[in-house]
Amino acid sequence: MNNYTFGIDGLDALLRGALSAGTLVVIAGHPGSGKTTLASTICYHNALKGHKCLYASVQEDKEKLFKNMKNLGLDLDSVEKNGYLKFLHLPLTASEDTVTNVIIDVLNKRIEEFGPNVVIVDSVTPILKSLGSEIKARAILQNYFAGLSKVIGGIVILIAEIPLSEERIELGDIEFVSDVIIVLRHSVVRRLLLRELEVRKARGAPVSIAKVVFTITEGLGFRVFTPPALSEIPAPALERPLETMGCRTIDRRIGPVYRGELIYVKSPGLHYHYYILAYALLSALHNKGKLLIISYESSPAYIWYQLSEMIKDIFRVEISASKLESLLSEFVKIEAYNPAAYLPEDLYQKAIVLADHYKPMLMLFLGSPIGDVTSEEPRLREYKDILINLLLHLKSRKLIGIVIETGSSEFSSVLSSIADIIVTINPREAAGPLSVEFTVSRRIRSPYTISEKELRSCFDEISDFLLKLPLMETR
Repeated sequence: MNNYTFGIDGLDALLRGALSAGTLVVIAGHPGSGKTTLASTICYHNALKGHKCLYASVQEDKEKLFKNMKNLGLDLDSVEKNGYLKFLHLPLTASEDTVTNVIIDVLNKRIEEFGPNVVIVDSVTPILKSLGSEIKARAILQNYFAGLSKVIGGIVILIAEIPLSEERIELGDIEFVSDVIIVLRHSVVRRLLLRELEVRKARGAPVSIAKVVFTITEGLGFRVFTPPALSEIPAPALERPLETMGCRTIDRRIGPVYRGELIYVKSPGLHYHYYILAYALLSALHNKGKLLIISYESSPAYIWYQLSEMIKDIFRVEISASKLESLLSEFVKIEAYNPAAYLPEDLYQKAIVLADHYKPMLMLFLGSPIGDVTSEEPRLREYKDILINLLLHLKSRKLIGIVIETGSSEFSSVLSSIADIIVTINPREAAGPLSVEFTVSRRIRSPYTISEKELRSCFDEISDFLLKLPLMETR
């Protein structure tokens, strides 16, 4: 078998073709950067594919390692019981003259007994330091570890430590003998932790992106999110337009909404959000799909309250927030994040994870999908790229994305350029729940302003749909 994997979708996409029989991989990084987690992930997912993995450790305790990895979704116990994983503790002796022979003898004996396709050494740094000589370090790397992958006919992964104050990998000629070099690092940005993965070398892989952000999350493990290629973004599902609830006049004017399209809503204030919430909620119900709301402005409890007030105000249906939540919790999922507590990279990744988990038909963002960022932010250009990548990820999943933004932000131009439909909410001086106009612009078509009369007619037709729902029993 030659179908080796990193076990991480984003990394497999980024380093496509880099893992094959005879490959030597170096995973380097500062202490606590995620090296052991990445190596364990590779070990686990290859074991699931039928490749035997020998995890040789100098410093890790087996019980502690297995427990920590299980919290991340890697059940090393199960693959060990099935015969696809062996944990080996490597001893370090005090003598420079004997450490090489002891390490090599112990490894060779277990390799001969177990016959692994994947060998991981965690970490190689203390082994090489114990030799006390860079000449010996070069020799052991080139004469043993560099050839080990060919001996086993599989892949070898060496974990290497980089001191906190340094960036270089001090392992002799490691950059010459390895096929893949991955460097993990973490830093503090705005008092928050940022994790980055750098690809320094990848033979056999057409790598165009040298650095990506990653996360390590309980239950999900090591996640890497690479920018989607435009060639891989499918066209909107033109054969499956969103079914409407009778607003035929408006549909004829602005055209149908398709799965895979992005709607950008410019709202003058928070209290105008509920018009779009109404559209998203009722569209999901009518089309028997899920609505995922991600808010950077309000708590889930307050959003349920907004929804109940919206139904009361627009459709004249009395229902409490708690009753509405109990009725619709199967169809509507609400998540909320304080943008001051997360980096944009984290909010971006959380949104993709939630989209994959809930698989909604519509995904609605209250506020910017990557949180609050000012023009003074030195990484503003990077954050704009993150926003573009997130929206392209949503398009690739053929769900309808809706971003409601109050006022304008540093990302308004990005949202306008990538959106398929732009909705501008314009307040009117008249009083009442329908004292607004909606100007809808979409590609190819001319902008159209929905009048109050058309809006009222549409909502009257929607009320007929609401009459058939269980929530009407609460009147």
